[in-house]
Amino acid sequence: MKKRTGCKVIGSDKQRIGGIDCIVEDGQILTIGNTKIQVIATPGHTRTSVCYYLPPAGENQTGILWTGDTMFVGGCGRLLECNAQTMWDSLQKIAALPNRTRLYCGHDYTLENYEFALEIEPTNQAVEKCLSEAQHNHDQGKNTVSSTISQEKETNIFLLAGTQKIKTTLGITHATDVETFAELRRLKDRF
Repeated sequence: MKKRTGCKVIGSDKQRIGGIDCIVEDGQILTIGNTKIQVIATPGHTRTSVCYYLPPAGENQTGILWTGDTMFVGGCGRLLECNAQTMWDSLQKIAALPNRTRLYCGHDYTLENYEFALEIEPTNQAVEKCLSEAQHNHDQGKNTVSSTISQEKETNIFLLAGTQKIKTTLGITHATDVETFAELRRLKDRF
């Protein structure tokens, strides 16, 4: 594609992605035409994971976040190169973005993520609703990958790790948020 179009390849890790022309860092602003995209370092899945954030253009506009393998609809990436604390911190960075921010991830694990969430918290009606909608879209051949920060705060079991309800359900009422997150990730890895 690079040879055909003359495009530039942008990324955070030249050893992982061949042909990178521009290595990006946390906080860097990329300018493409009139569009400005912020690079947000989100280590957790890998040491060099980043997200790309397009802030809203106006007050009533929606921002866009491309999360790669850091956060998925209803889930998050496996801890391949980092520990639970590192991923938890990155997920908290994402959760701090404006609620209306639209999220697009690198893979579609939506159905499995919501099914796992209901195994942990079977009475979460918001997760039930999202699972039903995702299943319907999947059955219709439609995309299930798109969410908002607000939806993730309500339905992403990994973002809910800090709630007492999840800690109680897991039988670890005195665990820290990170310990709860680590237990959820361990359980999801075996789901």
